[in-house]
Amino acid sequence: MPDIGQQHRVIGIRHVLRRLKKAGLVEKDSLYAQEAISNIQDKVLARAVSWYKIGARRGALVILEPREIIAKVDSVRWRKKLRVKVGSSSRTVKKSTYRLSSQELDFE
Repeated sequence: MPDIGQQHRVIGIRHVLRRLKKAGLVEKDSLYAQEAISNIQDKVLARAVSWYKIGARRGALVILEPREIIAKVDSVRWRKKLRVKVGSSSRTVKKSTYRLSSQELDFE
């Protein structure tokens, strides 16, 4: 027979999972704490990639703004893997190709 502490721990975990589901942070069919953690970490990683792209565009505009550049390319491409701190652990987004088009950089 489980002791009262274990029963309260299970009830607490279920309560937290229910709140995370209602907030849209965890998939509705998640039943275990580890699934919930994985769902949240995946969302944080996806958000980090979005912010990396925004930062890359902003950085390129700051660096290139005062210069006149003549180029015969339609876009700038590079490959990079991202290391992201998610909670107490570090996760890595696999190496991907990122691209900024000349239109995004406001080139004519």
